[in-house]
Amino acid sequence: MNLLSFTLFLGILVHETSHAKDEDTITLSCPAHRPCRTAFASYNPITLKCDRPENAPVYWQYLDIFHPHARAVTFTQSSGSFPQDEDLDHQEHLKVLDLRSRSVLLSGNLKLLSPRVQDTGIYTCRDEKKHLAYYEIDIQDAQNIYISHARLGHRVHPNTTIDLGEVGTAEVFTVWSGWQPCDRCGMLGERKKVGFCYIKITKNSTVIEEPGPCGLLQSHFSPLQFNHTPELRIETCDGTCHEIASTENEDLTMVVDDYHTYLHADALFRCPMSSIYKPVYWEHGNASFTRLQQMMNNASYVLDKATGGGTLFIPVLNKSEEGVYRCYVDRRLTGRFHVIFLNVQYTSVPQHSSMFMSIITGLSVFLAVLLFVIILQYCKETTDRVIH
Repeated sequence: MNLLSFTLFLGILVHETSHAKDEDTITLSCPAHRPCRTAFASYNPITLKCDRPENAPVYWQYLDIFHPHARAVTFTQSSGSFPQDEDLDHQEHLKVLDLRSRSVLLSGNLKLLSPRVQDTGIYTCRDEKKHLAYYEIDIQDAQNIYISHARLGHRVHPNTTIDLGEVGTAEVFTVWSGWQPCDRCGMLGERKKVGFCYIKITKNSTVIEEPGPCGLLQSHFSPLQFNHTPELRIETCDGTCHEIASTENEDLTMVVDDYHTYLHADALFRCPMSSIYKPVYWEHGNASFTRLQQMMNNASYVLDKATGGGTLFIPVLNKSEEGVYRCYVDRRLTGRFHVIFLNVQYTSVPQHSSMFMSIITGLSVFLAVLLFVIILQYCKETTDRVIH
């Protein structure tokens, strides 16, 4: 498979997998007879499918590829009591508990609620007889994602080449998804695409390792050192679309919240159902929030990196920022937050209380001075006795 076809294939594999509009996850299907290697962004939910026989119990295993003596360990299963693996060391046991706490089984499919970089590895689904699904997953750091905006003339990461000595040469490059739809209708909006770090290793012009996600290949080739991070590419777009506009009464509105806070406090909103794999935008009244404004340092807000803008942070709220904030995912309203400032009333201190506090303060100062004089006199008398 040449590099061009491989890139196109990965773009389809990662971003044209099925996910319903009322789900916050991207779904990948890799049966055991068709294993795949692909990358995902940390902190964004993913679902790994397991095509099990009807209602058959299954269990999921994880293999930590960075552990030198690792073996596949079961961390979740669809039925029965969970077995205790006595051969696990303390570190492996903690790893299994942590992974289990961030996983949910849905009809045998594995949903990783908040995947992390350290979750990179091999995931397999089994029943009592055989493997049903096989995944080699690289979780790349979305907190460290590089964001570029075409409107500002930003460049994407260039390809880089690393000399591995006798091993060969590593070419590090970005594999891109397709463009997501424009994030809003009826106005100028933004659209984004996600890019992941991939590596191809050659020696004497011969490919010795097919292109694969950086984290997976780095575990096999220890000399690999690079600074190529995942990427988020953004450009402006025409928001003309033929969909019916979203309303506040739609069933997809997951959160309707009265956000009580104080003037000059900070505010943090998390848009339900948002992820880096979906178009998302925010508005407040007639004002909209864009990545372009933020990157031009012309904004009093911050759209987060990890989810591609699914979290909105507003530091030091002023009076004009009171009101309703709405967020849209796939151009549908999913969250509504009403910022309401609490009234703070200050009462004057009664005169007699103020006078009492003044007396107490004066008395404290007098006693402190008196104690100092006594200590000074004692030290002087002690010194005189020593001299004589």
